Amino acid sequence: MTRNCHLSVQQTRSQIVVMGINSSVYPHLYFLWLIAGVYLVSPILRAFVAGGGAKRASILAASLLGFTLLVFMLPRLSTSAGAMPPIQLGALTFWLGYVGYYVTGYALSVSSISRTWVKAALVGVIVFGAWTVVQSAYPDRFTLLAAVSPVEHLGVIVAFFSIAVFVLGLRVLPRIHMAPRLARLVVTLSEASFGVYLVHLIVLLVPYHYLHGFHDHRSIPEALLAYVVIVVGSFSLVIVARRIPFVRTIL
Repeated sequence: MTRNCHLSVQQTRSQIVVMGINSSVYPHLYFLWLIAGVYLVSPILRAFVAGGGAKRASILAASLLGFTLLVFMLPRLSTSAGAMPPIQLGALTFWLGYVGYYVTGYALSVSSISRTWVKAALVGVIVFGAWTVVQSAYPDRFTLLAAVSPVEHLGVIVAFFSIAVFVLGLRVLPRIHMAPRLARLVVTLSEASFGVYLVHLIVLLVPYHYLHGFHDHRSIPEALLAYVVIVVGSFSLVIVARRIPFVRTIL
């Protein structure tokens, strides 16, 4: 019995190490690995774009993001034909899939964005956002599109949607003047955002268990309701938890 317990403990430790390498421990926290990787390569990227200004940053962003989307698209297409397994990112490689987004954000922040692009971004938010919801709610109707552009971070449509939201945020938010009380609320929500990312999976379990249409990806109204529950519940939990000094340093 003692020998079996010892072997079980060893196996558990080995599994923990493997899960850590594969970043499959608490999977939604892949973002922490992503941040660590991007921070390591940031000095190199900054040195490269420093001498070329916004134009060089934009070229690098378009190249990295376009290449990344293509690299992750091809295995999905091959897998749908039964020829090639998808790419598996691990703790040390998660940043590779998202460095294009990172550089794109920087390029947009240092570029002058015309009103035409802002209007295009507004249309993009509406169109790409609506299509993402529809594709997520009815996955069986868009099998080919799911291989080309799935509803996930490295899907083409989701990438365009994300960029459109970011462009609107860059141009619209600085023009909004808030009353002091509202400004304090926004600051509170902003400071809680990282904690929300850490705890939202726990809150998600509630609608996932009780809203079957959301669970099975069959109901847009239930998906919207679940979104409200997750956002409000996560922010409420984190804001209350941040009142505890020790927890505040983490969240």
